[in-house]
Amino acid sequence: MLALHAVPVLVFRWFPTLDGPGHLYNARIVRSLMAGDGAIGRFFEVNSFPEPNWLGHAIMAGVMTFAPAHIAEKTVMLLYVIGLPLAFRFALRHLGSAGWATLLIFPFIYGFTFRVGFLNFSLALPLLLLSLGMGLGSRARWPLALVLTILYFAHLTCFLLAMAVLFGMPVWTAIL
Repeated sequence: MLALHAVPVLVFRWFPTLDGPGHLYNARIVRSLMAGDGAIGRFFEVNSFPEPNWLGHAIMAGVMTFAPAHIAEKTVMLLYVIGLPLAFRFALRHLGSAGWATLLIFPFIYGFTFRVGFLNFSLALPLLLLSLGMGLGSRARWPLALVLTILYFAHLTCFLLAMAVLFGMPVWTAIL
């Protein structure tokens, strides 16, 4: 099922999205700034404040140091397309369920937000499921802290949702 769902991203040179070209352009600017391009540096500068929503740009900028832009975009898209079902399965296993229920995520992979090109939000969804599976099903804290940190840099809304669930579930359990 994973390979079948990866086919639309892999077969074509470009996967058509609305925001995809904008993300690639921003990643190229980041790559140029990190390489010390003076021409780009006259117009742009790197913001040192740890802002959310830059994980996809950082991944694409890193991949574009050794591969063309369409490969960088495919890398981010495949991280989502393959990562979402795996993270869903991981979360279900740690919450005490698995089996056929893991197949329920596949119709949602190519949802609206992915097709529009919200790449950072799309990257945040597997991280959200991974953090929920780790936080509610196990007691390993430093891997959870690492995943939550990466989730913050992927998308703030998913990070806040993960924090609300992770801190709210013990309270809810205590109330019940």
